[in-house]
Order: sequence, then C-alpha cells, then structure tokens
Amino acid sequence: MFRVLSQSEIKKSPSLALSIKIYENGTTLVESLNKDDSGMSKKNATSYANTIYFDGETGTRYRVEVSVFAEDAGGDSDSRSKTVTLTAK
Repeated sequence: MFRVLSQSEIKKSPSLALSIKIYENGTTLVESLNKDDSGMSKKNATSYANTIYFDGETGTRYRVEVSVFAEDAGGDSDSRSKTVTLTAK
C-alpha cells in the first residue's frame, strides 16, 4: 500500500505514473517499464489501478521494484517505492 500526495495536495491537473523493474535472481534486469510505456501513467487522475503480467520461469527468484509517482501542474510531486522478492510458480 502506498500513500502519494492526497487529493487536497494535488489540485491542478494531477498525473500519476508507475515504474516497475524486475530482476532475475536479484541482479539481472529482465523487465523494465516506466511512465512512457503503455498503461503506466494517467493524467488528470487522483487514483489509478492497472494489472501488469510477467511470465517468470518456474522456480526462479525475482526482485520486483515498484515506484509510484504523483505530480500536479504546479510541479509539486511525491513518490513512494516498494521492493519485494518472490519465486515464480
């Protein structure tokens, strides 16, 4: 769960964006998505949800870094990041 600037803090033309990086065995970058990729950003929004699929190899450990960015037209911005490690099934 992330908290990125409340609605009262982002008032003028808010935009939200995601960044996702997936590393195989924690070190080798195998997937990278940013705000310029399809489905990774939304303008004039105070909330946003999307599902991103990644086909990992069964039994392989992956480190996933997710960052959420919010910015308004005035240039005020905030971000949060979370990293998880998992094993593909």
